Order: sequence, then structure tokens, then C-alpha cells
Amino acid sequence: MKRNRFINLKAVSWMLLLVALLSACREDDAGTPQAQMRTISLNFPAIQPYTASRAEDDVNAITHESTFHTADIWVFNSNNTATDATAAAYKHIEDAERYTTSSGELRTELTISEEINTVDIYVITNSSATGLDANSTRSELQAATFNSKPDNETSSDLENKGLLMSRIITGIPVANLSGSYDANTQLPLERGVAKIACFFAKESESTQAEITGITVSGATDMGSVFPAAVTFENKDTRPSAANVPEGATNTETVPITPPSAIQVLAEDATLARGDEDAQAYVTRLNKIASFTNDYYLYEADANDMTVSINYTLGTSEVKTTELTLDEAVIRNHYVVITGTVKGGILELEYLSLQWENISSAIGWDATPRVAAWNSDDYDAPNLTDATVGDEEAAYCYVVYPRYENDEHTALETDGKGNTKPSYAGFYFKLDAPDGAVWKAHLTNTTDFRFGTGQYRLESGGGYERFCVSTGIAREEPYQIQITANHDWTDENWDNTIWGAAVEENGREVFTEFYITVSLDGMEDYELVINPKNVATTSHWKNGRRFAGTDTRIYIWQFKATNGDDFTQIVNNILHENPTHTISQFWDLDSPANNEN
Repeated sequence: MKRNRFINLKAVSWMLLLVALLSACREDDAGTPQAQMRTISLNFPAIQPYTASRAEDDVNAITHESTFHTADIWVFNSNNTATDATAAAYKHIEDAERYTTSSGELRTELTISEEINTVDIYVITNSSATGLDANSTRSELQAATFNSKPDNETSSDLENKGLLMSRIITGIPVANLSGSYDANTQLPLERGVAKIACFFAKESESTQAEITGITVSGATDMGSVFPAAVTFENKDTRPSAANVPEGATNTETVPITPPSAIQVLAEDATLARGDEDAQAYVTRLNKIASFTNDYYLYEADANDMTVSINYTLGTSEVKTTELTLDEAVIRNHYVVITGTVKGGILELEYLSLQWENISSAIGWDATPRVAAWNSDDYDAPNLTDATVGDEEAAYCYVVYPRYENDEHTALETDGKGNTKPSYAGFYFKLDAPDGAVWKAHLTNTTDFRFGTGQYRLESGGGYERFCVSTGIAREEPYQIQITANHDWTDENWDNTIWGAAVEENGREVFTEFYITVSLDGMEDYELVINPKNVATTSHWKNGRRFAGTDTRIYIWQFKATNGDDFTQIVNNILHENPTHTISQFWDLDSPANNEN
């Protein structure tokens, strides 16, 4: 009995010790903080212009050149710049078309640690690169190459696999990636290839000319997956140099199928580019010249590629003329070669044009105009001075309640204590083609709506027209009004319940405004309503008339504050929060923003 009692007491002792150890482990575990996570929203627009060395405007892409099929996204902590660093988050999307909006944008979300405040994003779509996965390091991604692409626009690979598109954008504030699924910063991509086409004509019907062969020699055998990295501030800039991968050779030959016949030039016509934009030039070439398909090329350094064209002039003698591409062939370029038969000689020239993808998909050139509404003359908006006209439109924000006087010291009511919102009034004109239907959209309809007020066509005239958010192409412009749904304060400058909640949560109240157009009522296409380098005076960076991107205008709701004008309100916000979304667009160096 004594022996049994000793054994039982020993067992109990061991059990108590084990319980104590387990308890200590649980206490240790409880003391280890769990990482807090946050969701970031990513928006990759496919509609991107292609930088040109010899032109400053865009040429349209063709069907399937902007389609997303697959995507791989790496999100790195900007504070960890080691070349062997791996991503803080990674996502592979096998069916990217399901994540693509009707306007062609790839949108998705990832989760990262709340401790990360700035990120570098690496993204590849339609990748043919091998060996890349969630564990790929920065250096491995930057050195990645690809050697598979469609041969030309007729290739089934273009439709089924698309073109590789990619980008590295560094130093992105996480605050700019926060928000709802479809209200986020656009991160533009670049296609990984250039393309080339040839156009031919002859001056006389009597000239018996035939193109018998076209060859591009010295073509590169592979391409870099990524262009050179850009900072978030420079995300809208385009590549200016070829990124030819180490180890690439210039031994490839690209045969181009020539046209079956050569058109005759009309009197006084020429294949040379005149005083016309790039798309108008290419459209004209398609009408007056015989042409090849578009063929895709990897990037190459200057003088590496030579285009050889064989032709006959009514005899069996084959003549050859050559053209060396004396500028680098850079991704996003459209190399246009023209050949004119003159007096028994084929004269060649070439241009490198920007490559874009809106109009050709529609089948026509849409040239909309958007400006701040000018109430003094409805059809005379100031297209170069973007600081004049409707104040809310020019500043891209509304207030609710709105100011009652020019001193901004009182808020307007209807006499019964009900406040009124302000409206941003935009001039919009689309006069071609006949039958085109346009529609305005807001990404945040919880906080914003379109106004339906009336406006007059001239100073002192009657209020004859209603503001609308959809219409047809016509000569007379429309006015589109945008306003807020919620009052931030009452008439005494005191916060409403809604206003207090916004401030407590630190929520930015904004929407993206964009316009689509359709000819058939089925396919909609976003219009370029906010291009760069059009305004000589503006509140916004890059010569844009408004805050935003090429196809989107950002509209905020801010709180009206006693005695502060529109410029001061923005400056106050940026002083309190330098990373506010508006900081991406507001031009701190603009004289218009430094008048006080």
C-alpha cells in the first residue's frame, strides 16, 4: 500500500508540473501580438498610350491588344529594398477577364500587414515568363525575360493569350490604395512589345510595281518582362529607353507578308505625315496606301534592326532597298514605315508613333471636350486656363452646405434652416459620330449624385436647358452637374451626425467621374476626358484641366470652413494630411495655388 501511494503521489506531481508548463506556454502565446492586416485595392487600366520618339500623340490599338487573361501581382514593403527580398503579398489570377471591368480595367484586392505604409508593386499580365512565383525576389523579377509573343495581329495567340503587360511602381502610399473595390488609384501598365507595319503607294498608274518580300533582320530574340521601374509620382510617364535584357541576341529575322498590290496616290497626296495627329495620319494611310498586318517586336537598341524590302518594276529584276531603324525600338511604340515608288525608286521613311487603344476598338475617332462650365458663354469654355469657369469644377470638389457670399463667411439656406449643396458644373461636348450615345458615371453614388438643375445658354438669357448625365452626340454642348448627398455641417458651421462620423473615421469622401460612349448600345468605351498637357494654367499637375487620369476626373466633398476660400481649404487639408489623395494631383508650384 505504501508503494502504491508513493507511485500515485509521484504521478500527480508530474501532472501538476505539466499543467504549470502548459499554462506558462499559453501565457507566453497570449503575450505575442497578432499581426493586424489591411486590404488594399488595385486598379490596372489597360487603356494606356505608348511613348513615341518622333510623335507626341496616340495611335489606336486593335482588338485583343488590351485584354487581360492572367495576372501575377507582387506587393513588396518599400522599406525592405534588399535584392533578395520576397513579397509581403502575392496573388495569381488565372481568369483575369472575370476581374476586368466593362471599361477594360483589371481590379482586385490583396491583404498586407497594417505595419506596412508604403509599397512597391510588381505586376505582370498574360505572362509567358517561367520560374516566377510567390517566392520570387526583387532581383529575380527585375531580371525576368520572356521569349513568346504573337507573330502578328492575325495570330490566334493574340486572341487566346494576349500581349504581356507589366509595370514596377515604387513608393506607393498604402493610403492611396485604400477604399472600396472600385474607388482606388489607377496603376497604369505597359505592353511588353512594340509593333511594326508598312504602307506602300505609287505615284503613277502606269508604274508596274510589286512588293515581293519584306524582312526585318537584327531583331531581338527575347524581351525584358518589366520596363524600368518608376516611382508613384511618375506612374503616368512612359518608357523613354529600350530595356533590352542581358544575354539577348540580335539574330532573329522577322518576315512580313507584303500587300498583294500597290495603290496609286491621288494627285497631291503624300504618305508623309502632315499637320495631323498620329491617329488621323494612320487612318489616312489606311485609305490611300496598301499596307501589311501589324507585326510584334521585342525591344531593341538603335541601329540593331534593318528593314529590307524587295520589289519589282514590271520586269523580273528584283530590286532591294533597306532602312535601318536608327532609333531604339521601345515597348509601346508603333513603327510605321512608308514606301513610295517614284520614277523607278522605292523611297522609304519611318516614324515611331504612340500606341493607344480606344478609338480603333470603337471604329471611329471620338474627340470629346470637357472643361469647367462658363456661365457667360455656354459654347466658349477656356480650354487652356483651367482655373476659370465654374469654381467647383475647376477645383474638383463640392461643399455641403455651400457658401452664401464671396467672403466665405456665411452658409446658404432656403430661409427655413435647410442648407444647400454646391454643384460642380462641367462643359461636355461630343459632336461625332451621329448616333453615338454617351453616359456619365460616378463610382461613389452613396455620397454623390448628378444634378438635374437648369442652365442658360448665354449671360442674361433664360434657363432653357436641364443638366443631364446621358445624351447623344450633337453640336450643342451639355452641362453635367455633380453634387454631394450629405450635409457636413448645419447653417451654424456645427457638424451633422454624418459629418462628425466622417471626421472621426478619417474617411476621404470622393468619387471618380467618367464618361462612356457606345454606338451599338452593347459595347461601352471610356472616353479620354482629362488628357495631359492641354492646360497652360491649372490647379493640377501635368497640365491636366482636372484632378485624375486620362479617363477619370476625381471629385471630393470637403467641409466648408468659415473664412476660407477654395484654395485655402485644400491647403489646410494638405497641411493636416500630406498624403491625402488630392496630393497626387494638386500642383503645389502652380501660381494659381499660391495667390494668397
